[in-house]
Amino acid sequence: WLKGRGPVQPGAPRLLITGSEMDDTDYVRMIEQLGGAVVADDLCVGTRYFWEEVEEGQGDPLTALARRYLSHTPCPRMQPPARRFDHLKEMIRTFGVEGIVLQYLKFCDFYCADFPLLKSVLNDLGLPLLVLDREYATGAIGQMKTRVQAFLEVLETV
Repeated sequence: WLKGRGPVQPGAPRLLITGSEMDDTDYVRMIEQLGGAVVADDLCVGTRYFWEEVEEGQGDPLTALARRYLSHTPCPRMQPPARRFDHLKEMIRTFGVEGIVLQYLKFCDFYCADFPLLKSVLNDLGLPLLVLDREYATGAIGQMKTRVQAFLEVLETV
């Protein structure tokens, strides 16, 4: 998917995908085939996992590595959301995000509980949000396509 990806098309809505793990790039490919430009992610095992760097030259490298693993921006299950939302706001500013896609696996209680707080933060920023609760397999991608198309149409009018 990334090998054949070119620059962001002018006028394409700039999207950030957030939520639980997404190890199937077919979802991202589908969003981009419909005209969206996924410019960043804030997924549990995506960019958020390696965003901060390990401090070098500060003594024992294993201690520095352990400190980095223990202090990286967490999933909703780990800490209160303020630090994670600050990280999300930074990404929104850095990448010029125009819309957010919150995707999470069905029955992921942490993201279900986190949703009202996230929605409030995004409302304060004036950013549209699409919520996709999905199955692990890509079998329901057709249903999602319709919802993503509608979301992209909304973004075109904003």
